[in-house]
Amino acid sequence: MVNQQGRLWWDLRCLLYRVIPFALAVGCQPSVPSEEEAAVKPVTEPPVRLLVIEDPVLAEEIQRQWALRTDQQIVVRERRWEELAAARRLAADVVIYPAGYLGELAERRLLAPIPPDVIASSAVARDDLLPLQRQLETVWGKQTMALSFGSPVMVLYYREDVLKALGVSVPQTWDEYQAVVSALNMSPELARIEQNKGVSETRFQWVSALEPLDAIWSAQLLLARAVGYAKHPDQVATLFEAASMKPRIDTEPFVRALNDLAQCQEGVPEAWRSLGPSEVRDLFHKGHCALALTWPSANGETSDRTRAAFRIAPLPGSRDVFDSISRTWSVRKSGRELALLLGVSGRLGSVTWEAGSPRAAARLLALMTGPEIATDVSSRDLATTVFRESQLLRVEQWVERAAPRRATQDYGDVIHAAQASRDVVFSPRIPGRTSYLTALAEAVRRRLVEGTDAAVSLAEAARQWEQITDSLGRDQQRLAYRRSLGMQ
Repeated sequence: MVNQQGRLWWDLRCLLYRVIPFALAVGCQPSVPSEEEAAVKPVTEPPVRLLVIEDPVLAEEIQRQWALRTDQQIVVRERRWEELAAARRLAADVVIYPAGYLGELAERRLLAPIPPDVIASSAVARDDLLPLQRQLETVWGKQTMALSFGSPVMVLYYREDVLKALGVSVPQTWDEYQAVVSALNMSPELARIEQNKGVSETRFQWVSALEPLDAIWSAQLLLARAVGYAKHPDQVATLFEAASMKPRIDTEPFVRALNDLAQCQEGVPEAWRSLGPSEVRDLFHKGHCALALTWPSANGETSDRTRAAFRIAPLPGSRDVFDSISRTWSVRKSGRELALLLGVSGRLGSVTWEAGSPRAAARLLALMTGPEIATDVSSRDLATTVFRESQLLRVEQWVERAAPRRATQDYGDVIHAAQASRDVVFSPRIPGRTSYLTALAEAVRRRLVEGTDAAVSLAEAARQWEQITDSLGRDQQRLAYRRSLGMQ
């Protein structure tokens, strides 16, 4: 009897062990929603993570425009480049960055190509993009790795009234530019054109020309001056030898450009030798010079002193070009005097490899750079400019407030003409960009401040470039440079 009761109790306990977990599991299952409930609860996409490098104005404007046009959440973070220089991941779906860092981010495998169907979509409107952005600036190797928010090139601001009083034309080459500067230096009476009533000459400082020489800007300026001499129409590589990565910055065209630059700085106050493009532009509009190397910005202002005579022209070029293979000078073919330096400024946007939803990330970029709102987004930024054909019809939105119509037309003409240029050089956009430019800026400083011979200064910069290349890996840098040139 006891044995029978024990066996029954054991069988009951085994049954409970089997039934109770099953009952609990069934009871814990969520109820299946009705069709009406499912329709009321749409699937929400996760927020797009946007990382913006060194551009708080663009970060704010993108966030504002995105909120006006979509219910999808966006999380925006801002960082300086120094914080990310060695990062192995970006913790973002989309990254917006200075155009010169495309190569560094791409070579570290942090960026994903823009999907071909997105590039071909009406949201991007690829045919409306200016050729330099569509074919060169957003491409790394053979792939489109970014969409552009616009990248300015340096241009020449000039005072039409002053040049007319001097009896000279707008300079087309650096030799002509230097001749105009020298003529202005020898005609101090022209400074009286700048005088405002009630302002004494002793208080009003005036120079012939102002150029951006603040820190790394001095390296960019030297390159912008040198490409006219150094970019040979039959050669792809300009800053390095593509096979060996030997620098060419100590060769004749760069030495000539540095000497030209130094000659133009004679008589310029020391305080005005450390200006960026924005400060140069502001001083021009305040009437402190007749020539200025800078670019327009909607954040700037003209003044009554200069407004009527303010004009814009392409940066001067050169009729002389150096052949780095034969090491000889020759004369450029007519119409090929102008060479462009790209990647001086500007902003690009890319999808990252770690994007949770690459399609959503690409849609964000397409919207912000697309024809519908790109002008609202990028025209407010100091580092961007016109990058679409359709924007050339409203180029005044990228030029200083109250600028004369002729000046805005000038700028549109300069941008349009630049698209046909076949002689284009990028400011260094391979890994180590900042180090390369810093070494070159130091060569400019030694020439201007210490009076060191230009060839000696640039030889030292070339030696430092060799060290930078070796520290990053010569083979890797060679491959990156070839990709930057579209050679592979």
